[in-house]
Amino acid sequence: MHTRRFTPIAGLLLALAATPLFAKDVITPAPAPAPAAKPESAAPADYSTPKAAAKSFLDAVRRADTPAMKAAVFTPSDQLDAVDTFLTVLAAGTDLQKAATTQFGADGTKSFGSVSSTALQSRLAAIDAAEAHVTGDTATIMLPADPATQQSAGTILLKKIGTAWKLDGPALFGLTPANAAQNAARLDLAKKLLKIDEEVSRDITAGKYTSASDAYQDYWTRSRLAAAPSATAPSTRRSN
Repeated sequence: MHTRRFTPIAGLLLALAATPLFAKDVITPAPAPAPAAKPESAAPADYSTPKAAAKSFLDAVRRADTPAMKAAVFTPSDQLDAVDTFLTVLAAGTDLQKAATTQFGADGTKSFGSVSSTALQSRLAAIDAAEAHVTGDTATIMLPADPATQQSAGTILLKKIGTAWKLDGPALFGLTPANAAQNAARLDLAKKLLKIDEEVSRDITAGKYTSASDAYQDYWTRSRLAAAPSATAPSTRRSN
């Protein structure tokens, strides 16, 4: 039976309702051997326009730079805990994928997936090609559909804070006052996933797993149980 791999970031996004910047095809298992790790270079953050702000945020996610991600987002105080947690889990998922690749090479990348640079560049290009509609201190970026999959890319919402454009934090993760109970459940799940990501990443780096497959099995089991306590783990790792 063909099933989607439960990767660190994909798992979170399935739980949180993926946002336009992080459509499912951005996070993919990589079948080819990973090149030697290179330091993540940061483009200077630019919040001067809505499009520049969206691209700066995406670059911060690529680097798993939580402070930079938070700096690119505006969040009201009553939603700060939720948005900060979701952003931290995004970074932790990326760090877990990098730890698996560093420890196990191509097997780690195959098991845990990776941030596809090609798809990421596609998202940046989509932002460049999109129309930004500005009304006072708010803006929307209407992303075009993916030409390959025809997947709807959605809309990014931004607010102008002083002279800087920032992504609307609650809108980024679909947080609305009308869904308070659902928001609370998603936040609780995100905190559980954050702990799992950090613990498995630490154990991978410490050499506590004999193989990428063993590490993935542990990660998959713990994540699925966190998302659905009645779930049981498969006898073997799921394939894409």
